[in-house]
Parts: sequence; structure tokens; C-alpha cells
Amino acid sequence: MSDALKKLLILSVKLPGFGLVINKLLNMVNQVRYMETVMEIHRNNFTNKKIVTVEVNDTILKRKLAGIFYKSFHRPVLVSGNSIYFYPAAVIEIPGSYDEYSNLIGYKSRNMIKKAEKNRILYRAFSWNDYLNDIFMVNTSAVFRQGRRMDRPYRQYPKAVEYPQNGEFKIIHIGGFLDVQLIGYIELYVYGNIAMTNRILGHMNFLNNGLVNGLFGFVIEYAIRNHSFRYLNYLTMLNEKSDRLSAFKYRVGFRNYSIKQLS
Repeated sequence: MSDALKKLLILSVKLPGFGLVINKLLNMVNQVRYMETVMEIHRNNFTNKKIVTVEVNDTILKRKLAGIFYKSFHRPVLVSGNSIYFYPAAVIEIPGSYDEYSNLIGYKSRNMIKKAEKNRILYRAFSWNDYLNDIFMVNTSAVFRQGRRMDRPYRQYPKAVEYPQNGEFKIIHIGGFLDVQLIGYIELYVYGNIAMTNRILGHMNFLNNGLVNGLFGFVIEYAIRNHSFRYLNYLTMLNEKSDRLSAFKYRVGFRNYSIKQLS
């Protein structure tokens, strides 16, 4: 610790109100550093061509998606002459083959997918409205997840889903099954060429069996086979080294991408 910083800390204790000023200054410094980190990620993404250009033609749908992007990734910033949403997005660019995906995720996730297979978990697309009881069992299999109480909608009996008819917007449900019982699911909202993970949940009794790793693996397989979308997004993933959820996203194949502002 520098002598100047030591003196400031001593003053913050001795002088009333001075500590608040120091805290504000430190917060400003941290914000600047954070901005620099984010901008460096975007610059690297342009160098490595990790850029998402969303293709949606419907004007109303595009306006709705712009609002979702603003809420999820914040205001656009200018990078290399391009308008980019501020927060880097956690994205898997759908590869040409499942082998490419398998190489991307590494041995640990591959082993978890094999573990799911050994535990007889099978994956397929399903209709939400046919499995409301099982979905309720999955949602209520734990009161707390990731250190917080489950939100009210998950504690209530699930509502039926009305699948859209708009060709550029789709809802896809991928489930993990043990025999005929649904034990985990991913709900994808597909806007043109990008699928956004709207909900993902597994029954607590089966999470150690590779259930969720297998879900993502099958989503990639499904997208390759059906040419369903080009990009899979799961919110943001700024630091996979210090955040457990970000670390999991990285292990199942997500990487930081920059999303161009919708025009």
C-alpha cells in the first residue's frame, strides 16, 4: 500500500465525512477500470471476429428485441466504428458439427455429458403444455438455488404456453427425460438467427448426473441438425474466473461475444 493511500485512509477515519469522499473516489476508479476491461473485450472480439449480427426483418419484433437487448446488455457504445451493446454477451456460435462443439467444451463437460448418458437421461424437444406437472416438480425441487429463494413464478403451478406463429420468432423447449419423466428443461426464445436462453432448470435430485451439461449439448446438436439458429445466448459472462455461473457457462461452451446494435 502506498504512503499516500495510507494517509488518505487515516484521514478517512479522523475526519467526519471524508471517508464517504474516499469511497466515492474508489468507486469511480473501479468503474473506470471496469469500463476499460469491457472495452478491451470488445476490441479483442473485433480482432477475433466474435461479433453477433442479429438478422430480424419484422419491424415490431425488432423493436421488441432492441428493448430486450438494452435491458440485458445495456446502452450501446462505439467500438472500432461500430455501435455495440455495452455488456459482452455469453454466446455459443453454432459449429458445423457436434465434434467441433465437443472439442470446444473440454474433457470435464464431455465427461458430464457421458455421465448423463450412463444415468439413462435422454434429451429431446417437447411441448411445454404436455408436461406441466413434471415442470412444477422440477421448479419446486429446491426452495433455494444459487443462494437465493426461488422467485414466485417458479413456486406456482406453471402456466400453459402459446407457441407463436410468427416465422421469425419461435419458442423451443428442450427437455431431459428419465424414462417418461421430464427432469430438466431449457426454454429458448428464438429471434431470427439468435436463440436466447429464457429459462433453464433441472430437478435437484439429478443435477450431479450431468443433466444440465447434457441439455446444452443437445441444444447444440438440435441447432446443427435443424439449422434452427446461428447463435445461442445465455445472458452475460464477464469473468469466468471469479463467478461460478460464468465458469459453468464457459465449461459448456459459451464465450464472450459483442452484439451489434440493431439498426
